[in-house]
Amino acid sequence: MWVSSMLKSYTRACLYMRTFISFNEALSEVLDRVRLVEAERIPLSEALGRTLAKDVVSSDSIPPFASSAMDGYALRAEDLTGAGGTLKVIEHIPAGRMPQKTVGVGQCARIMTGAPIPKGADTVVPVEWTQEDQEVVDIDRGAPLGVHVRPAAEDVCVGDIILREGDVVTPGGLGMLASLGCISPLVRKRPRIGIISTGDEVVPPSAQPEMGQIRNSNGPTLQALAGVFGASCMGYVHAKDDPKDIQRAIESQVETDLLIIAGGVSVGQHDYVKTVLEKMGMAMHFWKVRQRPGKPLAFGTIGKLPILGLPGNPVSSAMCFSIYGRRAIDTMLGKANLGGAQLQATMNAPMKKVPELHYFSRGIAFMRSDGTLEVGPAGAQGSNLLGSVLKANCIIHLPADQSKVGPGTKVTIELLPWTDLNPV
Repeated sequence: MWVSSMLKSYTRACLYMRTFISFNEALSEVLDRVRLVEAERIPLSEALGRTLAKDVVSSDSIPPFASSAMDGYALRAEDLTGAGGTLKVIEHIPAGRMPQKTVGVGQCARIMTGAPIPKGADTVVPVEWTQEDQEVVDIDRGAPLGVHVRPAAEDVCVGDIILREGDVVTPGGLGMLASLGCISPLVRKRPRIGIISTGDEVVPPSAQPEMGQIRNSNGPTLQALAGVFGASCMGYVHAKDDPKDIQRAIESQVETDLLIIAGGVSVGQHDYVKTVLEKMGMAMHFWKVRQRPGKPLAFGTIGKLPILGLPGNPVSSAMCFSIYGRRAIDTMLGKANLGGAQLQATMNAPMKKVPELHYFSRGIAFMRSDGTLEVGPAGAQGSNLLGSVLKANCIIHLPADQSKVGPGTKVTIELLPWTDLNPV
């Protein structure tokens, strides 16, 4: 009897493991089925944070002319000795005006920072080295050839690729676009993300929950994450644990690039999402992944619409979207690098780990004063404990083949967009 029971348990375990796909397999399935979104031209003032849809090639040199790096005098270096010299001032050149004269032997021009270097001059001495007396200036020391002169095209040459397709426009990138006169950059449209939360026990954040009810945190959290990851989400729809209500919610979100459904994809008596989707013609590409949190993850397509079914637990939902959803959005935007920046860090505390499961643990990483990166768990790691998401600034990746994790263990962390690695 005991042996028979053990064999049944072993058989169930084997079947269980065979039906689960790996994290890498699941991620590949998702990314293979999301599509690059269309491009659009937008005003430069709206380009911050957007993803470029083509390379930006410079049609100008920056700066377009040699200019002065100092307020001082533009001259010929050979006209000075080691002790300086006295030169005739032939012109005053303010910034924004082209020089009118050529600097000859024994001559110089008064020049402001950023003003074009006049013909004949090859060097600038700062005003602090000089004493001007009407039409002549006394210079108290010599100057090396080319000092304090900013060469033409020092920053950018004609034909340089300044920004590449897939780059996100930063404040510096926006400034460079402005310098090049690129006032309508071509960017990818923001992917449209549909979000559906589910559950009879879930009430709006504005409601006062009764016993057995909870406020909706999945909808607002996923909507916020979609925005942070560069997508467009006009809000979220909530569906009760009722097949008709779930279908109504899904039908309201079909004009999107990616549909996210939180909850209802497990094997509970009232988990109807998977059944409804299959009746609506969804091709199921996988269901259940060897990972924690988020084992009951589902992914399929209805026509060209990819649908990602997340677990209903708040942490599982947020973490799975931060991994799969973020990379899907990055792929739709055409980014070269998917997900957050990944770094190596040293664990400062033990973490429990089940073999054969890939873990996405919430972590708090910080930079030590010696420059090393350290990380530890962001509190208890239960899939219902949203406080760990609040505290976390990174995700600790623990691969399926990793078992023991303790102080000193080297791990890979993925930074969250709001991360600030303050030294301690």
